[in-house]
Amino acid sequence: MAKKDDPPCDVYGLAADLGKEFEKLIDICGPEEIKELMTKVIVTLEYLESSSVVIDALQTELYDIKARVDQLEYEKLERADFRNKLDQELEIIEENWRKETTHLNSLVVKLQEENKRLSSMITEKDSHTPSDCKAFLSDEDLLVVQKLKALTEQHRCQLIVKDKELLEKGNEIEKVQLEVERLSKVNKELSNRNRNLQKQLYNLVEEKSDMQANMQNQQKECQDLQVQLSTAVKENMDLSCVESQQKMDLHGKLIINLDDPNRPRFTLDELRHILFERNDLKARISDLEDELVVVNSKRAIPSSASSTTLSLADEEELPVQGPINKEPDEKLFPEKKKLGIRRFFPTVTWPKLI
Repeated sequence: MAKKDDPPCDVYGLAADLGKEFEKLIDICGPEEIKELMTKVIVTLEYLESSSVVIDALQTELYDIKARVDQLEYEKLERADFRNKLDQELEIIEENWRKETTHLNSLVVKLQEENKRLSSMITEKDSHTPSDCKAFLSDEDLLVVQKLKALTEQHRCQLIVKDKELLEKGNEIEKVQLEVERLSKVNKELSNRNRNLQKQLYNLVEEKSDMQANMQNQQKECQDLQVQLSTAVKENMDLSCVESQQKMDLHGKLIINLDDPNRPRFTLDELRHILFERNDLKARISDLEDELVVVNSKRAIPSSASSTTLSLADEEELPVQGPINKEPDEKLFPEKKKLGIRRFFPTVTWPKLI
């Protein structure tokens, strides 16, 4: 799709070809004879350029409208599908509703018939009064019936009492069962504790026997040590007597402790030799220091001269060299951007801008 601001490339190609042909004619015939024709050609090409721009804009609008129409048609189809689905769902709901209504109507009819039948049965029962029954029964039968009624009442009362007693017994049995379960749990806990205590008692008995055996062994060892101690004391006494007899006479001799850090380590001759060497080394060090001072004073003179020459060279300023950059044509001639078709033709033949 072409842009709105740029005309098609065919107009510019045609203008370039015509410009080349007109340049050839100007070289042959001169600009004055072809000026009028060239102005007309330039004007027509400018009209063609503007019309091509308008056509391009209309084409872009047409493409946009077509895309919008396609989108609307797609939305229309989606809405139609959605409506069809809704219609189908409504039909299914209506069919279910009709089935339910027919089922309910049939139930209503059945219930009405059942109601009529029950009402007729009630009317028939009401029509048979107890006086009619008494007419068919004798006095003895009536007494028997009354006794049976009394017995049934007694049995009913007894059954109620028995039911209450059974409930109470059931509650008592449940309580007893709960108590039995609790006692069984307590018994299990006590049995576990008894087992643990028996294990601990067994371990304590074993530890006691081990301790008694260790005590006996220690007593035996103590007795052996006492015997060894007595023998060692006797031997020590004997050795002390022997050492006292073998002592030497140390009169006029020096005793040195090897662990003392300040004990004497050199003789007088060795100390004299060390002092002579130290004095010689001090004299040599003083001579070397004097030579070092002389060498440093000689090196300081040429270094000062070189620093002065470098400072003078830095103070001089160097001139700027090289050509100056040229300004771009777009900055020098900004009107060339707005020429369009006219840039393909010589400037002599341009028509005046309206």
